[in-house]
Amino acid sequence: MCVIRSNNTDIKIVIPNFINKKLMKYKQVGKHSVESCGILIGTHSLDGKKIEIRHITEPSSKDIRKKYFFKMNSQFHQKKLNEIFIESGNECVYLGTWHTHPEKIPTPSKCDINDWKKQYNKNKKLFDKMCFMIIGQTSKIIWMINDNGITKLPRENIIYE
Repeated sequence: MCVIRSNNTDIKIVIPNFINKKLMKYKQVGKHSVESCGILIGTHSLDGKKIEIRHITEPSSKDIRKKYFFKMNSQFHQKKLNEIFIESGNECVYLGTWHTHPEKIPTPSKCDINDWKKQYNKNKKLFDKMCFMIIGQTSKIIWMINDNGITKLPRENIIYE
């Protein structure tokens, strides 16, 4: 696997319960379930030690969704991000993406890791770190990426409120 340890483990991710409920309804359970995807929107603390997920986009009818594949309709998700950015007084920004996997404990694919690196390289002038979430059938895992690489965050770094 291409996941590299870095110094991201001192960061806390805050996920409100209503966001967690939205995400959990997309878990891939059952024979005919398909991957779901969206973007994570929220804030970075000034000290860089906390990211708060305040909004997510949910799958669009324009997204391509298969059992082991998804492709987001970037126009749909970007439009939602732009609306939230303006409504929040330019406070809520793009944090990364979320998607589902049809496995109990999700593991990023090579395609996932390549996409995360691409997204980070596009946005690193704005943010020094980004987060990416994969929702499995029994667990949800968040990875952080920065210039030092990609780190799987420990569960104790994720705060639900």
